[in-house]
Parts: sequence; structure tokens; C-alpha cells
Amino acid sequence: MWNFSKDKKQVEVGYDLSPLFQKKGIMSEALKNVIDFGFRDLRLTKIEVFTHKKNESSKNLLETNSFILMAQNKDKKNSSNLIFEIEQANNRI
Repeated sequence: MWNFSKDKKQVEVGYDLSPLFQKKGIMSEALKNVIDFGFRDLRLTKIEVFTHKKNESSKNLLETNSFILMAQNKDKKNSSNLIFEIEQANNRI
């Protein structure tokens, strides 16, 4: 988690995993724990993730974990990125 909003209610999450360890459920388990910690313990209202538009594994991970593609939102620093969000109300907790 990084790039917290000024009111500490919204945060960006980033991740990277060596290809040697991909397709084993590690990142899915880690992301679920980050989501739970963020909403339950930090009392966040929104978590945001930026991922490359061609990164199918990342997009699938996010969609599987209830993140929604925010097609109208654009990454001002990288036009190749897509932005996904999950809000506290959409969370499984």
C-alpha cells in the first residue's frame, strides 16, 4: 500500500511477483489479505490498482478479487495503464 489520500481513506496497491512463483495462488492470497487489512483495520473506503492494459494475469487477479475496471479514469502518467478500484461497500467482509 502506498500513495495514501490526504484523509487516509483511499490507497493505491502495487504488487510484483517473480514468474517462478506465478500461477500458484500466492498473489491472490496476498491481495485478499491486503484488502481485508485495508478495509477492516485501516478503515479505508477505496483501494485502487494501476495495471498495464496487456497484463492479463493482473487484470484477472483484480476481477477475481472484486475490483472493477474504471474505464473512464485515466492514468495521467502512463496511458498504457488501466485503473481498477474496490470500495469498502463492495468488499466481501
